[in-house]
Amino acid sequence: MSAAAAADRRATLAILDDQAVIDLLVLSYLRHGTPYALWSDTLAGFAEDVLGITTWAQLHTRMDAT
Repeated sequence: MSAAAAADRRATLAILDDQAVIDLLVLSYLRHGTPYALWSDTLAGFAEDVLGITTWAQLHTRMDAT
């Protein structure tokens, strides 16, 4: 799943049930050493999906660019 584009990963995570997401996070931890590797290329996605912080639309591009 980490080979998919960030937008595709986030869309897939949004439709999965909680147990499937937990399984993916555990697998991510075992493979990458962190459950948050699924968001390694999308800081804005991490802020929204994990932290629950909604950022301004203009900041999304800047945050993902870093």
